[in-house]
Amino acid sequence: MSEYPTSPYAGLQIVDGPFQKNGMPNMWTAAITNKRQLESEDQFFVSFANAYRDAFGHGAPVDNITDWHEYMYCERCGNRKSIEEVYNIDQYQTVEYLEREKYQTTTCEDCDINMQYFFQTHNLIKIIRHRLFDKEAAFGSILLDENGRIYGFFLAWIETLQNAWEETWSTFFRENNISLQAFLADAEKNSTGMLLPDTYILHMGEVAQTLPSRHGDAFFSLLNGMFTAIPNEYLKLMGLGISKPQIRTFLYLIAAGCSETFSIPNFNNQEVILHGPAQKIHDEYALGLRGFIKKHAKLIRQCQKDLLPKNP
Repeated sequence: MSEYPTSPYAGLQIVDGPFQKNGMPNMWTAAITNKRQLESEDQFFVSFANAYRDAFGHGAPVDNITDWHEYMYCERCGNRKSIEEVYNIDQYQTVEYLEREKYQTTTCEDCDINMQYFFQTHNLIKIIRHRLFDKEAAFGSILLDENGRIYGFFLAWIETLQNAWEETWSTFFRENNISLQAFLADAEKNSTGMLLPDTYILHMGEVAQTLPSRHGDAFFSLLNGMFTAIPNEYLKLMGLGISKPQIRTFLYLIAAGCSETFSIPNFNNQEVILHGPAQKIHDEYALGLRGFIKKHAKLIRQCQKDLLPKNP
């Protein structure tokens, strides 16, 4: 059995790795094992927030795969800009470096007003703490190096559908005038029972990796690490989360037994809410990356084929 190093943060236990990529330090997957100890690790939350803003802030031409574009936005019209658009760059640089060395504001060309950050570090830390410590239960796996720099994460927490709607999903649906009741009715088509606003779910809320750290084994380790940490009582719940069809998160969730609930037109991006039995997702990821790919290779290839642009 491999000897794992001690985690740089109290409350985390390294459970997998190392994962190696050219030019990167060794990366490890750590599970959140003691939230009370982790709560006092301030640097953990700063590093998490930096990784979050970096993972979701980049866009084309640097990040042509996920292209979340969530760096700055216009409060009036909703236009968004990626890190690349704000700083006029075409090669990867971290958001910390750019804001420290090349900080600048930007305006919305349509509204001629200053654009705002999707997330500022101090506000994002409050959100992360809320999801880890204020929910009924929360679980997570973290990709990090031995110096404590975070490169990826997968957080999930237990809450009601009503809470998930009010805190997260209503933002995505507001433009389309879709109600919570309409969402529940559609989700029930593929569920095993009636869904009500007070139904508890496993909210698979945050999963991402920074661009330089993307590594197939490390990504799968994040998925498996989070589900491995969930007690059996919570694996009876339905898991729900938002993803983009073209990215690996979507493909691996579909292969693990999830179904699409709603498609969300969101500016230039198409996002979907997926749902599926937490126990089945857990069991499929427990096969390990090789076993999982071997079992679901045909389905994954078909999903990728279906997502290719159609010839006119």
